[in-house]
Amino acid sequence: MPKVIKNLKGKITRSAFQLFADKGYNDVNMKDVADDAGIAVGTLYNYYSNKQELFLVIFKEQLNLLYNKLNRVINEEDDINEFVTLVYDEILKINGFSEEILRSTITKKHNSLIVDTLKDNLIVTIKNVLSDKKDNTEFLKRDEDRTIHLVLFSIIYLVKDFTEEREENIKFISDLISKLLK
Repeated sequence: MPKVIKNLKGKITRSAFQLFADKGYNDVNMKDVADDAGIAVGTLYNYYSNKQELFLVIFKEQLNLLYNKLNRVINEEDDINEFVTLVYDEILKINGFSEEILRSTITKKHNSLIVDTLKDNLIVTIKNVLSDKKDNTEFLKRDEDRTIHLVLFSIIYLVKDFTEEREENIKFISDLISKLLK
Protein backbone atom coordinates (compact mmCIF):
# COMPACT_ATOMS: atom_id res chain seq x y z
CA MET A 1 0.00 0.00 0.00
CA PRO A 2 1.43 3.43 -0.97
CA LYS A 3 2.42 5.79 1.80
CA VAL A 4 0.01 8.72 2.16
CA ILE A 5 1.62 12.04 3.01
CA LYS A 6 -0.70 14.72 4.36
CA ASN A 7 -0.54 18.07 2.58
CA LEU A 8 1.99 16.76 0.06
CA LYS A 9 1.57 19.75 -2.24
CA GLY A 10 2.38 22.09 0.65
CA LYS A 11 5.43 20.01 1.53
CA ILE A 12 6.60 20.16 -2.09
CA THR A 13 6.16 23.94 -2.32
CA ARG A 14 7.94 24.54 1.01
CA SER A 15 10.89 22.40 -0.11
CA ALA A 16 11.01 24.00 -3.54
CA PHE A 17 10.71 27.51 -2.10
CA GLN A 18 13.65 26.96 0.24
CA LEU A 19 15.81 25.41 -2.49
CA PHE A 20 15.04 28.17 -5.04
CA ALA A 21 15.53 30.89 -2.41
CA ASP A 22 18.88 29.43 -1.33
CA LYS A 23 20.29 28.37 -4.70
CA GLY A 24 18.37 30.23 -7.41
CA TYR A 25 16.55 28.77 -10.36
CA ASN A 26 19.51 27.41 -12.33
CA ASP A 27 21.02 25.39 -9.46
CA VAL A 28 17.88 23.45 -8.54
CA ASN A 29 16.41 20.49 -10.38
CA MET A 30 13.29 18.41 -9.88
CA LYS A 31 15.27 15.61 -8.23
CA ASP A 32 16.58 18.06 -5.63
CA VAL A 33 13.03 19.12 -4.81
CA ALA A 34 11.78 15.54 -4.64
CA ASP A 35 14.68 14.49 -2.40
CA ASP A 36 14.16 17.44 -0.09
CA ALA A 37 10.41 16.76 0.12
CA GLY A 38 11.07 13.06 0.76
CA ILE A 39 9.18 11.84 -2.29
CA ALA A 40 9.94 10.13 -5.59
CA VAL A 41 10.58 12.32 -8.63
CA GLY A 42 7.61 10.71 -10.38
CA THR A 43 5.35 11.81 -7.55
CA LEU A 44 6.59 15.37 -7.97
CA TYR A 45 5.74 15.27 -11.67
CA ASN A 46 2.17 14.32 -10.72
CA TYR A 47 1.88 17.81 -9.23
CA TYR A 48 4.10 19.92 -11.50
CA SER A 49 4.94 19.13 -15.11
CA ASN A 50 8.37 20.80 -14.99
CA LYS A 51 10.73 22.97 -12.94
CA GLN A 52 9.61 26.20 -14.59
CA GLU A 53 5.97 25.60 -13.67
CA LEU A 54 6.93 24.81 -10.06
CA PHE A 55 9.17 27.88 -9.84
CA LEU A 56 6.55 30.22 -11.29
CA VAL A 57 3.81 28.97 -8.96
CA ILE A 58 6.02 29.59 -5.93
CA PHE A 59 7.39 32.88 -7.28
CA LYS A 60 3.87 34.20 -7.83
CA GLU A 61 2.81 33.05 -4.35
CA GLN A 62 5.75 34.81 -2.69
CA LEU A 63 5.32 38.07 -4.58
CA ASN A 64 1.59 38.08 -3.79
CA LEU A 65 2.49 37.79 -0.10
CA LEU A 66 4.90 40.69 -0.55
CA TYR A 67 2.22 42.81 -2.32
CA ASN A 68 -0.20 42.20 0.52
CA LYS A 69 2.38 43.24 3.10
CA LEU A 70 3.36 46.32 1.08
CA ASN A 71 -0.25 47.36 0.66
CA ARG A 72 -0.70 47.22 4.44
CA VAL A 73 2.37 49.44 4.84
CA ILE A 74 1.03 51.83 2.20
CA ASN A 75 -2.28 52.10 4.03
CA GLU A 76 -0.98 52.15 7.61
CA GLU A 77 2.48 53.69 7.67
CA ASP A 78 4.00 56.96 6.67
CA ASP A 79 7.53 55.78 7.34
CA ILE A 80 9.96 55.15 4.48
CA ASN A 81 12.23 53.13 6.78
CA GLU A 82 9.36 50.73 7.57
CA PHE A 83 8.69 50.29 3.85
CA VAL A 84 12.37 49.71 3.02
CA THR A 85 12.75 47.25 5.91
CA LEU A 86 9.77 45.23 4.68
CA VAL A 87 10.98 45.11 1.07
CA TYR A 88 14.54 44.34 2.16
CA ASP A 89 13.54 41.49 4.46
CA GLU A 90 11.22 39.98 1.85
CA ILE A 91 13.89 40.19 -0.86
CA LEU A 92 16.32 38.56 1.59
CA LYS A 93 13.79 35.78 2.21
CA ILE A 94 13.26 35.12 -1.51
CA ASN A 95 16.88 35.74 -2.48
CA GLY A 96 17.13 33.19 -5.30
CA PHE A 97 13.87 34.42 -6.77
CA SER A 98 15.08 38.01 -6.90
CA GLU A 99 17.79 36.92 -9.34
CA GLU A 100 15.03 36.12 -11.82
CA ILE A 101 13.68 39.67 -11.51
CA LEU A 102 17.14 40.98 -12.36
CA ARG A 103 17.76 38.46 -15.09
CA SER A 104 14.52 39.28 -16.90
CA THR A 105 15.41 42.97 -16.78
CA ILE A 106 19.10 42.75 -17.64
CA THR A 107 18.85 40.26 -20.48
CA LYS A 108 15.57 41.66 -21.79
CA LYS A 109 14.52 38.07 -22.36
CA HIS A 110 10.81 37.72 -22.11
CA ASN A 111 10.79 33.96 -21.77
CA SER A 112 8.43 34.30 -18.90
CA LEU A 113 5.53 36.64 -19.14
CA ILE A 114 4.67 35.70 -15.56
CA VAL A 115 8.05 36.84 -14.17
CA ASP A 116 7.81 40.10 -16.11
CA THR A 117 4.23 40.67 -14.97
CA LEU A 118 5.11 39.97 -11.33
CA LYS A 119 8.13 42.26 -11.53
CA ASP A 120 5.99 44.99 -13.08
CA ASN A 121 3.41 44.59 -10.30
CA LEU A 122 6.14 44.97 -7.69
CA ILE A 123 7.41 48.10 -9.42
CA VAL A 124 3.88 49.56 -9.48
CA THR A 125 3.53 48.85 -5.75
CA ILE A 126 6.81 50.64 -5.02
CA LYS A 127 5.66 53.48 -7.27
CA ASN A 128 2.47 53.81 -5.22
CA VAL A 129 4.45 54.03 -2.00
CA LEU A 130 6.83 56.64 -3.37
CA SER A 131 3.99 58.62 -4.96
CA ASP A 132 2.30 58.87 -1.57
CA LYS A 133 5.51 60.15 0.02
CA LYS A 134 6.86 62.59 -2.54
CA ASP A 135 6.32 66.32 -2.59
CA ASN A 136 5.98 66.31 -6.38
CA THR A 137 9.63 67.11 -6.83
CA GLU A 138 10.67 67.91 -10.35
CA PHE A 139 13.21 65.10 -10.26
CA LEU A 140 10.61 62.43 -9.55
CA LYS A 141 8.17 63.83 -12.09
CA ARG A 142 10.87 63.51 -14.73
CA ASP A 143 12.59 60.28 -13.65
CA GLU A 144 10.06 58.37 -11.56
CA ASP A 145 10.45 55.04 -13.39
CA ARG A 146 14.24 55.16 -13.14
CA THR A 147 14.01 56.00 -9.44
CA ILE A 148 11.69 53.08 -8.75
CA HIS A 149 13.94 50.66 -10.62
CA LEU A 150 16.94 52.08 -8.77
CA VAL A 151 15.27 51.45 -5.41
CA LEU A 152 14.20 47.88 -6.22
CA PHE A 153 17.45 46.83 -7.84
CA SER A 154 19.56 48.51 -5.17
CA ILE A 155 17.79 46.52 -2.51
CA ILE A 156 18.30 43.28 -4.46
CA TYR A 157 22.01 43.97 -4.96
CA LEU A 158 22.61 45.04 -1.36
CA VAL A 159 20.91 41.87 -0.11
CA LYS A 160 23.24 39.80 -2.31
CA ASP A 161 26.50 41.73 -1.97
CA PHE A 162 26.35 43.07 1.60
CA THR A 163 24.56 40.20 3.30
CA GLU A 164 25.97 40.83 6.78
CA GLU A 165 25.05 44.53 6.79
CA ARG A 166 21.24 44.49 6.98
CA GLU A 167 20.79 47.57 9.20
CA GLU A 168 23.32 49.63 7.24
CA ASN A 169 21.73 48.63 3.94
CA ILE A 170 18.23 49.56 5.11
CA LYS A 171 19.46 52.90 6.43
CA PHE A 172 21.33 53.60 3.18
CA ILE A 173 18.25 52.91 1.00
CA SER A 174 15.92 54.81 3.36
CA ASP A 175 18.24 57.82 3.34
CA LEU A 176 18.58 57.64 -0.44
CA ILE A 177 14.79 57.59 -0.91
CA SER A 178 14.33 60.42 1.57
CA LYS A 179 16.86 62.55 -0.30
CA LEU A 180 15.23 61.78 -3.63
CA LEU A 181 11.81 62.74 -2.28
CA LYS A 182 12.91 66.17 -1.03
